[in-house]
Amino acid sequence: MDYNETIKFLYNQLPVYQNTGNKALNLGLEKIKRLLIKLDDPQKSLKIVHIAGTNGKGSSAHSIAAICQYNNLKTGLYTSPHLFDFRERIRINGKKVYKNFVTEFVNKNLKLIKQISPSFFEITFAISLCYFKKKKVDLAIIEVGLGGRLDSTNIVNPFISLITNIGFDHKEILGSTLYEIAEEKAGIIKEKSIVIIGKRQNKIENLFIEKSFKSNSKIYFADDEIHISNRKNKKIDIFLTFDKKKYSISTSISSNYYSKNIPGIILTSFFILKTFKIKSKEPFEGIKHIKETGLRGRWEILSKKPKIICDICHNIDAFNEITNELNNMNFKNLYFIIGGVESKDWKNIIKKLPKNQRIYQTKKYFLTKLKIK
Repeated sequence: MDYNETIKFLYNQLPVYQNTGNKALNLGLEKIKRLLIKLDDPQKSLKIVHIAGTNGKGSSAHSIAAICQYNNLKTGLYTSPHLFDFRERIRINGKKVYKNFVTEFVNKNLKLIKQISPSFFEITFAISLCYFKKKKVDLAIIEVGLGGRLDSTNIVNPFISLITNIGFDHKEILGSTLYEIAEEKAGIIKEKSIVIIGKRQNKIENLFIEKSFKSNSKIYFADDEIHISNRKNKKIDIFLTFDKKKYSISTSISSNYYSKNIPGIILTSFFILKTFKIKSKEPFEGIKHIKETGLRGRWEILSKKPKIICDICHNIDAFNEITNELNNMNFKNLYFIIGGVESKDWKNIIKKLPKNQRIYQTKKYFLTKLKIK
């Protein structure tokens, strides 16, 4: 198979969540364990940062990668889903995985893939680990696909686990309460590691503390360690105090909701740089180069006249943040074009959006106007 045939095989022969929803999920680690054992367990040779959370895990992963790249660490980055190109999921220092690597991997392991029958996500994750191992990255940053405890990526043994926040998403899989969802996310905490919680949430903080204690791991609540004193919206400058020092950092993401991820991003990056014994006067300067990691779709301004903003928010909490952003803007007319998998709670999501605006929901490439009272 050539590259195009390989991609068609991955999409058409393996279960894909974006196409079939929950039916595509292999909840559990049995298949990924079997697959990786046959591939000589590439994850065991990698130094890994594992990132989970309801929202912000993708932008946090890209931000940490940007900081690491800026500090001359060869950084592998595995995220999902992709927007345009399958290879967006697997990058090293911002560069997408080579087409020939994907093709050769699938052709070489075709018999194994058919024998084990992994999901699209599992085989993609396996490709990333083998690629990072072959290219000898200094660090691999791995974003959880769904949940944590039973997610395929939880086969790894990270030295840092970052949990960005806990909100309501995939309730039919992860649980109907915040505590149940937090239990699933806490599943990424491993023995003798560093655990960073991006946002302190009173109802569930003890769960993370107890899990870390049982795992002999050190836990840090990022918003206790990192203090943001001021933020200038126009310049997107953030001033913070950390480790008895003051820093001023600039980002290219102009949303307020992104700034909520900053404490977790900075604290995780601090421990990475400390582990690699990297010293710098401006250790977090790389965050303003986040676009070099390939990040797209986070409050991305596609056009100024007319103003067109793209955001990949996908659950109630995220849509609430988007609405808050819009309420701080001035505009005459507002149009929403929304698309996503059918399993999302669209009825309640729509209720979160600003009233008396024109809302369009996409389905099978058609636009259907929704009447919002």
